[in-house]
Amino acid sequence: MNATIALQLGPQGRIVIPSGLRQSLGLETGAQLLASVVDGALVIQTPAQMQANLSQRFFSRFNDAAFNQRMGRFDELPSDSLIAQRRAEFAREQARDAAHDAMHDAARTQAPTSVRQQP
Repeated sequence: MNATIALQLGPQGRIVIPSGLRQSLGLETGAQLLASVVDGALVIQTPAQMQANLSQRFFSRFNDAAFNQRMGRFDELPSDSLIAQRRAEFAREQARDAAHDAMHDAARTQAPTSVRQQP
């Protein structure tokens, strides 16, 4: 339910939440609510809603590229880069060794073999 409902501030600063709104939010008598001021607006939410909102705001900071760049964080860890370099170097060495072995195998098959005759 997305709606704006006019509420009146009662004696001692109390606000009554209409029953239709309470029902749509699943709020029952005695439910704990947290009130905070966000950008100059009064926000009333359950502890679970506040925790979800704080978690979302906190973790969204870590997905922000500009923030990560300011903090010296990059898309990849230095260790990931080092591992990738070592794997590429290993693959090159394996290819070089395979070519070297193939060249020696070809040379052995092409070399004439001497046959000794028995007296």
